[in-house]
Amino acid sequence: MAEYGSRPFAEQLSFFQEKINLPTRTFRDIQGAANARAFVVAGAMRDDLLSDFRQVIDKAIAKGTTLQDFRKDFEQIVERRGWTGWTGEGSAAGRAWRTRIIYQTNLRTSYHAGRYKQMKSTAQARPFWRYRHSIAVENPRVDHKSWDGLILRHDDPWWDIHYPPNGWGCQCFVESLAQRDLDRLGKAGPDEAPTDPGSTEGIGEGWRYNVGEAAWGRPVSERAYVEANDGQWESLAEDDWRSLGLPEELPVDPTDLALGQQLSSRKDRIDAVREAIGGKAERVYTIEAGKVEYPVLINAETLGTHLGQDRSRFIPLIPAALENPAEVWVTFERSRQSGKVALRVRALKVIRTTKDRAVMAVLETQAGQLVGWTFLVMEPKRVNAKRVGKILYQRPLRTP
Repeated sequence: MAEYGSRPFAEQLSFFQEKINLPTRTFRDIQGAANARAFVVAGAMRDDLLSDFRQVIDKAIAKGTTLQDFRKDFEQIVERRGWTGWTGEGSAAGRAWRTRIIYQTNLRTSYHAGRYKQMKSTAQARPFWRYRHSIAVENPRVDHKSWDGLILRHDDPWWDIHYPPNGWGCQCFVESLAQRDLDRLGKAGPDEAPTDPGSTEGIGEGWRYNVGEAAWGRPVSERAYVEANDGQWESLAEDDWRSLGLPEELPVDPTDLALGQQLSSRKDRIDAVREAIGGKAERVYTIEAGKVEYPVLINAETLGTHLGQDRSRFIPLIPAALENPAEVWVTFERSRQSGKVALRVRALKVIRTTKDRAVMAVLETQAGQLVGWTFLVMEPKRVNAKRVGKILYQRPLRTP
């Protein structure tokens, strides 16, 4: 693994740059998850002093400057601002220890917070995380070393406390794995957590939290999406459009909205979704099904992350797809992996995109959260495969 700070990336930079400066007298003034939101240097109580330290840490993350470079900057700031009385000031060894702690703590927490966000965004394809203990550690912690190679699902509650760093100077890290990686390792599935998820044994004081979760949170929409799309689900429905005697074709609705461009960048897709839903990070829409209304939360980051590149050009059609669906279905589905049964509501609408072409928008919700969204080219076989379960609403046919 690359040394911390040698290869900065967007999520790492974003984590650090979104912090707020917070004066503190000791490291105990702010504990646990609150550290993910604040930039602190224990004992630094003045805004100008904190701002100076923040600039050099930001430079270390963005440009990969070394610990030696940081120590030079640190000494210049201390002399310029007249900072005295800080822990470690009295000796060369103390100053070396203190500067190393400040430098490594900020680079490692920002690195792990950034990696957490990256790995969560690919959790559907790489759902397993492996704990790794760095071989570079001269005096390994017994507990940390015992966790080396441990493989758990990304959403296992054990990570809530044990996601690294797990102490001052901890150099442990996490890798993401796909099912094929487990197959190569000869494993049928993930391991069992070695301790109770709430156990803090082996975790240093002030480190009993998950820096990534504290920084980015777990959006309800993301949790719902990952859960609903994790593994294979099978429909428990007995009826479909044919058995219910419904027309083979759905009505085709016109729209004045133009298709967008195909977007390869995740950020561009998120921005496009945000623009389509009114410039907001998330928005609650209402699907009207006759006398019943179904709320659905659209989160720009979740949808932009999981919407495929080939479907991104349909993002501008989101408002049209949500309004006045042709049909609304409800069906029970069961996970083949866990056996869990979930109730899903599926809204269907066909939208004409050109004079001789139309697409069907398929919107799936579970407990009010968007868990599936796609656009299908109008082919009767593909369209009707979605018309299963119990029909809750069918738009009245227009009469001449």
